[in-house]
Amino acid sequence: MAFQTVEEFLNHRGSEGSGSKKLKSWAKEKGFLNFWLHTKQLPTAVWYHRIPELVIRTDKDDPTRTLRNVWGRQHACWEDESILKKQRFRTADGYREHPPKSCGLCRLAEAIREAIIAKEMKDTDVVFEFTGSDKPEENVHLHAGGFTSLWKRDLEKADVERLAASGIYASKVWSETALAKLNYVFVGVVHDDPASGVQVAIQTQLLGDKVKKLINDEIASKPGNLGNPFLSPYCIQFLYRPEEKKFDEKYHARRFDKYAITPEIERLITGDRPDLSRYLDRFNQAEVLAALEKRATPVAKKLPWDKLWSPSDPVVDAMRAAEPARTRVQVPETVAAPAALTEEWGDPCEPPCGAPMKKGQAVCGKCGARYEDAPEPATAGDATVAAAIYDDEIPF
Repeated sequence: MAFQTVEEFLNHRGSEGSGSKKLKSWAKEKGFLNFWLHTKQLPTAVWYHRIPELVIRTDKDDPTRTLRNVWGRQHACWEDESILKKQRFRTADGYREHPPKSCGLCRLAEAIREAIIAKEMKDTDVVFEFTGSDKPEENVHLHAGGFTSLWKRDLEKADVERLAASGIYASKVWSETALAKLNYVFVGVVHDDPASGVQVAIQTQLLGDKVKKLINDEIASKPGNLGNPFLSPYCIQFLYRPEEKKFDEKYHARRFDKYAITPEIERLITGDRPDLSRYLDRFNQAEVLAALEKRATPVAKKLPWDKLWSPSDPVVDAMRAAEPARTRVQVPETVAAPAALTEEWGDPCEPPCGAPMKKGQAVCGKCGARYEDAPEPATAGDATVAAAIYDDEIPF
C-alpha cells in the first residue's frame, strides 16, 4: 500500500526519476547508511515473497560460454494486507484462520502445509530443487517445513537433532520460507554518495519499525515541524549491529545531525517523485508457478497445482484477466527457453554484480548500476527476470 500522509506511515504496522535506483547492500558492507528521505515520496509498505531462481545468461567476454547462477528474487504478493497480517493465525489443527484468496505463492505454501498435516509428505521432504549453478554452493534445496515456516527459530533440542539427521541446519531454516514478509520501500539520497542521485532502499520490517519510532520521537520532542523529516529534512542513520544477541536489536535508526543538508541533496530530495512501479507491481503468477512446478520434486508434483491457480473469487478472476494465460510448459535445462518464457537479453551487469539485463534495460535490477547504451541480446533461463528485484540479503 502507498501511504498518503506521514501519519499513515507512522501508524502502519506489521515516469521514473532519472536517478532512482536500488541501493546495494549496506548492512554487511559498512554496517551503516546515512540517508535523507525524499520529501515528496513517503515510504511504501510492500509484502515480498522471496524465491530462488536459476538464471542462465551468455558470458559477454566469451559468447560461446554460458553462465549460471541461483539468485533470490523478490515477488510482490497479490494478497490483501488484511489477510497477510493474519497469515500466522491458525486453528488448533494447524489450518489458517484467514486462508489466502488471490496469491498463488500463498496458496502453494498453504497446500504444502496441509499436505504435512494430512501426512502426505514429511516436513523434512525436499519440495523444490534449484540446481545447475556454476557455483555449487549457490544450489538450493527447499524443504516442506522450511518453505511453509513450520520451523521456528527456537526449536526444541529433539527437533534440532531430527532435522540435523536429514541434513537440515536449524540455524538456516529461516532462509527457506516462502511466506510473504513486510518490507518498507524508502526513497532518498545517500549523504556519502549524492552523485548517485535519488535511490531506493528496500528495508526489513524491523528497520522500518525503528525508523517509525525515531520519527515519532522526534515529532513529539521538537517544536513545530522540526521533527518531521518530510517537512524539515534531517539525516537518518540506519545501523546494522550483528554482534547484538537479540534479533530485534540488530537494526537501529537514529537522527544524525552531524551532517548538514547540502544544496545538491536538497535539490534531489525535493525534486520529482520517482516511479516505484518496478518495486511494487505484483508478480506474474503464470510464469512463477510454471517455473516452480518445473523445479518441484516428485512429492511436490502431487500437489493440486491447478487448484492453486484456479479462481475462487472475483479478485482472482480479475487478476487472471489482466495477465497472460498460464502456459503449462516444461522449460528445458538448456540455454534456449520456450518462446512463452523467453525475453531478449543483453550483456549482464559489469562485475562483480553479473546480473542478467534485458535488451535496452538502462538500470541493473540487482545492484542498480546505470548504463547509457542498450546491451546486445542474449538468452534467459527458467523464467522472465528482466524486471526482477534480486535480493542479496538472503543466501541464494
